[in-house]
Amino acid sequence: MPQPHRCIFVLIFSKTSLSLNSSNPTGQADYLIALRREKVQNLLAMGVSQTKISEAIHVPMSTVHSDVIYLRRIARNYVARYEESLSELFI
Repeated sequence: MPQPHRCIFVLIFSKTSLSLNSSNPTGQADYLIALRREKVQNLLAMGVSQTKISEAIHVPMSTVHSDVIYLRRIARNYVARYEESLSELFI
């Protein structure tokens, strides 16, 4: 059974739509970063360690670690917004 934090990652990023704008190099870089983070998120959800993720997607361990920190921050913000909306419903 997956742990709750893993489910949050899946919920957030399964709804993310990625688009590539080839005329904009910054947009392309952002797209590639988003793809990498999606791979990291999926592997985390399967219980793969950060070391193994680093090896699997061929990026430095520090990059995977930064992505995990980013994903956790996004998940925390998502949960906080969800809790706010729930509290507004029941006031």
